[in-house]
Amino acid sequence: MARAGVFPRVVARVDPKRKTPTVAVMLQFLLSMALAFIGGGLLGPATFFILMVGFCLVLAVIFVYSMGNIGVVVHYWLHRRREFNWLLHFIFPVGTTAVLIYSLVKSFSPFPASPDNWSPVIVGVWMLVGVGVLVILKVRGGETWLQKAGEIIDSHTVTAEGAEEIADTGDADGNQN
Repeated sequence: MARAGVFPRVVARVDPKRKTPTVAVMLQFLLSMALAFIGGGLLGPATFFILMVGFCLVLAVIFVYSMGNIGVVVHYWLHRRREFNWLLHFIFPVGTTAVLIYSLVKSFSPFPASPDNWSPVIVGVWMLVGVGVLVILKVRGGETWLQKAGEIIDSHTVTAEGAEEIADTGDADGNQN
């Protein structure tokens, strides 16, 4: 995200030998430790872990996966109609989304006790913060990061031949696994 211009440029710094984003990894580590110590200290480590991983993470993943599935259906139906395949571009995405929503409803019936009942609010606030960041970037005219992110993804498109090469030699950037 720093390479795309969302975060400060220093976050994109990469170790010259290992090619790892050292500043980004350190920031992620510090954020995780702060969250773990504060949340674990307030609620207890086991309770906080279940809240964050068992409820919040699962809710967020279900939401993102479902939005991706909806995106597949809409994209192929509206923009790539000639390639639309009912099984791959409708039945599988809608079916898996239905299973996820069913599991979500069952997970919250009956509604969990405190603090696990905070999870929808935590995930909702986190999503609103993300939308707020996008709005701020748009108002400031800072939308070039989105185009850059798309270019980064496009530059790593893998063809069938490329997939065989990756399997033989390493990852899409030519790094050995």
